[in-house]
Amino acid sequence: MPPYSYYDTPDGVDYIKKQYYLTRYGSFYGGIMAFHDLLHTQPTGVLPIAHQFLKIWSIPVIGTLIFGSVTYISTHIRKKDDGWNHVLGGLGVTYYLGRYMSYTPTTCILGFGFCVFLYCSKYCKQNFNTVLFPDTYLLHQERYEGLLTRYNTWTWSEDPPRDYITTYKVKEIP
Repeated sequence: MPPYSYYDTPDGVDYIKKQYYLTRYGSFYGGIMAFHDLLHTQPTGVLPIAHQFLKIWSIPVIGTLIFGSVTYISTHIRKKDDGWNHVLGGLGVTYYLGRYMSYTPTTCILGFGFCVFLYCSKYCKQNFNTVLFPDTYLLHQERYEGLLTRYNTWTWSEDPPRDYITTYKVKEIP
């Protein structure tokens, strides 16, 4: 069974699953941003490192929480599942970033682009049944039989012959 994706259920349904899905990605990318920031600022001491890490890490985590909450609330208020709920969620994140960055012109341009992107992603999913950034599980499922097969070993050696037996696909002997 494939893992849960954001578009498996309509907006306004499964609030906890959607928040977990969004916050998981926000936490991952926030951790990458925080480590990158720590490499450049080089704070000394445990408390300054923890403070700097949490300050940077919390930006995308809170942003994803705001987006999921505003989208869920706007879906219930408007009683519609369309791209405008994502635009309202994007405006909530833009307001949060504007308060955090304290620089209005950059935040307005960033927020406008973010809202256009969110509307386009929801529009593509509703009308064309496609997503702009599919999960890697869905990309590699049929082609590579999973991520831990002989096609993804990333070695310099030659590929094994086509009748090579892997642990994922056992060849029946007649």
